[in-house]
Amino acid sequence: EEQAGDIHFDLKNHLDIEVYGDVRFYERSAEAQINVLKIRRTDDTIQAASAIEALRAEGLFPKVKKEPPATIRRVGLVTSRSSRAIGDFETTYQEAGRRAVLAPLSWQYTLLEGERAAQSIVDGINALVANPEVDIIVIIRGGGRTENLAPFDELDVLRAIIGCSKYLVTGIGHHRDHVLADDVADYVVATPTAAAIHAADLCMRSQDSQAHRDFIAPRQMRYYKLAFITILIIILGSLALLGYTLLQNP
Repeated sequence: EEQAGDIHFDLKNHLDIEVYGDVRFYERSAEAQINVLKIRRTDDTIQAASAIEALRAEGLFPKVKKEPPATIRRVGLVTSRSSRAIGDFETTYQEAGRRAVLAPLSWQYTLLEGERAAQSIVDGINALVANPEVDIIVIIRGGGRTENLAPFDELDVLRAIIGCSKYLVTGIGHHRDHVLADDVADYVVATPTAAAIHAADLCMRSQDSQAHRDFIAPRQMRYYKLAFITILIIILGSLALLGYTLLQNP
């Protein structure tokens, strides 16, 4: 009963599953007990392996991870308009915004479940890639049953994430949920809340970097001017000395 909430599909007879947990043996009663930590459908595992192999055959996997950009002007988010993840993300992001002025958010609302969800997610990613002001993209959704997270295992979605030219973060589900999109994202967090923390942290680092550049730039300019004047004086002095020498030795 304690683990029932972590099973995201209906258990029934003749269903092939993989069970992960701790096995305990009791010699006196000749019994064995499994403390179940996770249950996965075997066909889900097979499908995941097939998708990864398809990406590998296309030369798309393993993916070379991108580093976050030095400057972040806007954060783009892909999620459903009705997703509870929106509230989790905004609350956490705004809380961080009390300590610093963070980049504004651009929401790209998509379907997250159903037959059309995969294409909708792809379209959402592409729309944010086309927005020149968006520097990082975050895909978020709350937890759900395994079949509800299936669009994030679709090859089209995986290809869109791999081909995304911008730094992309996934915060899909809860701590024990895993989708193939996590395997090809540039950065993975366990929840939408954690995604907001990561995005806010990147924005604050971006501001620190910009402040450092603003501090250094004028000082570098003064240094270059001084160096130029010094070199010019040396050259003029050398020319004057040469002219004097020529006059003394006609």
